[in-house]
Amino acid sequence: MWGYENYQFNPSRNYFHDLLSLYFDIELDEINPDLLIFSCFGLKHRNFQCRKLFFTGENTKPLGSPNIIYPDYNECDASLSFFSTNENNLYFPLWVIFINWFQQENPISLPSSPTYTIEPDSLLNRDGQIGISIFKHKKPCVFINNNPIQDRCKLFHNLSNYIQVDSYGKLFNNVGFLLRGSEQDKHSTIRNYRSTIAYENSTRHGYNTEKVVQPYSEYCIAIYSGGLDKEIFSTESLIYRQDYGSDEQFLQDIIECSLNFDKWHNKIMKPLFKDNQFPPYLQPLYVLNWICNKLSL
Repeated sequence: MWGYENYQFNPSRNYFHDLLSLYFDIELDEINPDLLIFSCFGLKHRNFQCRKLFFTGENTKPLGSPNIIYPDYNECDASLSFFSTNENNLYFPLWVIFINWFQQENPISLPSSPTYTIEPDSLLNRDGQIGISIFKHKKPCVFINNNPIQDRCKLFHNLSNYIQVDSYGKLFNNVGFLLRGSEQDKHSTIRNYRSTIAYENSTRHGYNTEKVVQPYSEYCIAIYSGGLDKEIFSTESLIYRQDYGSDEQFLQDIIECSLNFDKWHNKIMKPLFKDNQFPPYLQPLYVLNWICNKLSL
């Protein structure tokens, strides 16, 4: 799977383990498993002869990795990925595994990456009104990034000419320290801002990560760029770059939503999901039944 430093994938505390536990008593066996779940970081999966389920949340090949990124059915029996659903693959974008479907207590102790940082209700319920005092408590815009990709660099510099954009990553850091920690640390930072630059690292239809859902759960507008699946998401609560024909209008809307309470409030209160509900095919029991049927579990 994945991980860095203290933030490693935890085999016993993760979406897949909790999902399968709905139907099965799970025993982790690294020598003779019945089912192997693997991602695109390394080739260790080739050492096993058993049923194999491939998962990827990546749209690009990890640096230095010789492994597959796209589902290769010589390597696995079925896959979960952001590619379209077909006979062997279930469309399953990365953001799904960040949601606390299983009502686990948080924060989960390390090592654990990712953790369930988003409660389902925080993405669906916008009852009541958010007062201006909360808006005033929040700062205009936050930027958390380490990758010098041209589009987000351009936006950071252009936007910084008009409003304060606090950068917590290695890229253009201006807060005096690096935010290099857990997903909970990221949430506790984002909730202090009205908007956040939330660009995907690359654009492919359906490649939607936690960047589209995390800000919304903290009443922060995602300034989003990527291949948004509009069958799932509404852009009314986002500032979605692909909806704009010009940089000028895009920049103007960001500034207004970051400084004007009414503009911000109107957007942050709109539903993120179409019909204000999760798609049935991304909810746990649907995914579990698909896996069981496909792998004859």
